Amino acid sequence: MPYLPRIAYLLALCLFCCALYQVLIIDRAQVELSIEVEKKTWFKIYWAGEGEEFSERRMSQVLARPDRRKYSFYLTDLSDVGRLRIDPHQYAGTSRISELRIRQAGFDEIDLLGENGDRGLRPLSQIAGHSRQDGTLAVRSSGKDPTLVYTVRLTQDGSGLGSSLAGFGLVIACILMIHAAAQPLGKRHLYVALMLTAVLALAATMAAISEIDSHPDEFAHILASEYYTEHWLPPAVDDPGIRGTYSHYGSSRLNTDEIYYLLNGTFTRALAPLQLSRALEMRLFNVLLLALILLYAIRVPESRLVAAPLLITAQGWYVFSYCNSEAFALTVAFIAASQIVTPDSAFNRFLFGAEKGNRLVAAWWLPLLFGSLFLLKSNFYAYTALAFWFVCITVWQNTEQAGRGPLLRRLVIFSLLCLAPLAVKRAADIHANGFDRHEKIVSMRNELAKPMLNPDSPVEKLHYNISMKKKGYGVKRLIEKDRWFEKTFRSAFGVYGYFSISGGLGYYDAVRYTGLAFLLLFFGSIFLRAGPALSLQAASVLAVGLALVAASFHHSWVKDFQPQGRYLLPILPMLGMICARTKDVVSARLIAPFLVAMFFLAAYSFVFVGLANIPRISLP
Repeated sequence: MPYLPRIAYLLALCLFCCALYQVLIIDRAQVELSIEVEKKTWFKIYWAGEGEEFSERRMSQVLARPDRRKYSFYLTDLSDVGRLRIDPHQYAGTSRISELRIRQAGFDEIDLLGENGDRGLRPLSQIAGHSRQDGTLAVRSSGKDPTLVYTVRLTQDGSGLGSSLAGFGLVIACILMIHAAAQPLGKRHLYVALMLTAVLALAATMAAISEIDSHPDEFAHILASEYYTEHWLPPAVDDPGIRGTYSHYGSSRLNTDEIYYLLNGTFTRALAPLQLSRALEMRLFNVLLLALILLYAIRVPESRLVAAPLLITAQGWYVFSYCNSEAFALTVAFIAASQIVTPDSAFNRFLFGAEKGNRLVAAWWLPLLFGSLFLLKSNFYAYTALAFWFVCITVWQNTEQAGRGPLLRRLVIFSLLCLAPLAVKRAADIHANGFDRHEKIVSMRNELAKPMLNPDSPVEKLHYNISMKKKGYGVKRLIEKDRWFEKTFRSAFGVYGYFSISGGLGYYDAVRYTGLAFLLLFFGSIFLRAGPALSLQAASVLAVGLALVAASFHHSWVKDFQPQGRYLLPILPMLGMICARTKDVVSARLIAPFLVAMFFLAAYSFVFVGLANIPRISLP
């Protein structure tokens, strides 16, 4: 890079990172909470400025549990806040708060339970009584939404400017050292492999320290995997031995087509002699899958751009740190995408190779790889369709009309071979359940599902989240009142635990605007500079990605309101394919700064939000 552009780039990067430091570290209040609750519930703090009403858009929360007391989470910048509303629990009963401190750089600490702190804390609604004894505030509620209000009075301590300048100096020093050391890593995108190494270390740390079942649906994934530690074939739907794997919805992950549980269960069986903890042995398979992605990226330089989108969101790292099937799906999608976009890959040698013998040698494992795409979670079917569409475009683009017929026939035969693993799985299901397997699944759902979670129950008995369309709720309600898009966005870029641990507004805004700027520049460059074939592929990625968002929204509206960003993870390997395909069109100087910025934002979220607040395993 020439001297002046390099200086401009470093200056812009330093300004960007210093601004992030100010927003995410300095201009944020941190809450230290110690609370005893009678049942699992949300502890919430709302904030409002002068003349403003409290709103769900200005709120932070943490999931409190009877077996845990200490919590830490972030609020907003308190300098513009006049009042706080504190909701200690959501049940008719009592909670006991022994510590509630709020700290923000530049201001004196607010101790709401200190000698003078609680003078500004008063009941607002549904408080039957509150009392203090030995430094503990007991709040007894008359309903399910007790609230207290606190008038904020900040006192500056003079440390704000010094904290900012010291942090800016540290940030700039780190950037300059990293830039100086990382110059050789720009060749063939080696920096992607370096950052993947850091991701692997963080995911392994989360897997090692976090408490079992402290992640979304982990226990359900563990139960399904444990079945295959003792079996090879899928069970009968109504087998009494698997009734414990059914959720409150009346569904079991053993009744899906996913192959992950067989693989994880078999792998866990092999780990038995090591006598690892139950949590670690069930998570280790996913950690090793992330290591496989790293090794592949080191070994095959062309695959590094395919892996690059995985660096932009901590949610993608998170799924490799606990027992779940998305990690395997991402790994298969990554390897399949790398095979498609790498010119000399085994897949392309099979498809376009001149020598028949070489094709046969290269092809034997490919149907297993691409066949696994049909044995993933159903939201990855969108990626599978896009991957085969990319292959068809490649065939059309790289062959003359006379040679397309034989090549397409070869591709059709290959596709039929890829369906063989799915056929074997379906045959095993028929062997265990007969041809009325679907009817048995519905029967088990009706028997075991809680009435409020069974879509066949009368509408008036259904939970608020179930069958919202049937209840007459419109799309506008889901968007404006229930904030589906905002909740989905946040959980796509860093929400941990059972969606109870999230970052502050500053973090999500930084991700929002940085990511949007990157997408506009990236796809704008393609449509302005690339030819019709690459533009068609880029448009296909956008179309399929939007279709996946629409399908997730439709599911929340028609079936179960689940604004979960992990449902959109297939977009990552989609972006990876188009990044690799357009490497000669989109400048690496454009991709690298945004990729590095998104990586550090994700690392901040994973370390200071996820690892800092996840329930930790109890050590003997």
